[in-house]
Amino acid sequence: MQSEKGLNYWESGIDLNYSESVYESFVEYQTRILAEFNKMKAEFDFITIDASRSMDEIFLALQSAIRKYLPPSNRSTLNDGNVLQ
Repeated sequence: MQSEKGLNYWESGIDLNYSESVYESFVEYQTRILAEFNKMKAEFDFITIDASRSMDEIFLALQSAIRKYLPPSNRSTLNDGNVLQ
C-alpha cells in the first residue's frame, strides 16, 4: 500500500479491466487473488496463520511452523526469544 490514502492504479486491479470503478475493481481483484492463494495452499500445503492475533502470538506461530523444517542443529541459537529456539 502507498503511504497516501486510497488505492493506487495497480493495487486496485484497475489495469485488469474488471470494472471502471476503482472500488469494484479492487474487490474483484482481491477476490481472485484470494482464490489463487487458496489453490496454492492446497497444492503446496501452505499453512495459515491468523494475522488478527497479537504480534507476539503471530511470531510464536511462525516460529513453531518454521522450526519443523529446520535441522535440529539450527533450531536453537539464542534463548531471548528473538530467534528460533
